[in-house]
Amino acid sequence: MANDDIMTTLFELEQTMAHLLQETQTMQNQISALMRENKNLKSKNEKLQQLLIDSKETTDHQPTTSPGPSASTQMITQLYQQGFHICNEEYGKRMGEGEHCLFCEAMIDRLLEGSDSHAKR
Repeated sequence: MANDDIMTTLFELEQTMAHLLQETQTMQNQISALMRENKNLKSKNEKLQQLLIDSKETTDHQPTTSPGPSASTQMITQLYQQGFHICNEEYGKRMGEGEHCLFCEAMIDRLLEGSDSHAKR
């Protein structure tokens, strides 16, 4: 009987772990979607703020324009969008269908922030 109890407990543990793994994947996808939405909203906000500043500037002051992300940053972003990891942990591995990687997205955000800071100098 003790053997049956162990097997039952092990089966229940496996089911619980599978459920937790599924919930974790769902949360990662939600976090990823929220991070992308937040990035898009920040970009729109910056554009609107720049439009407001431009509309208030005098005609003798020329507004500065940022050249955008570098070619290497764009290539890395394209690799990620094509379904490949760009993070240190899984670099070059193909992601599953609909899978998102928070490490990759954080890396892209850091690269884009770096290109913005160089453009503002």
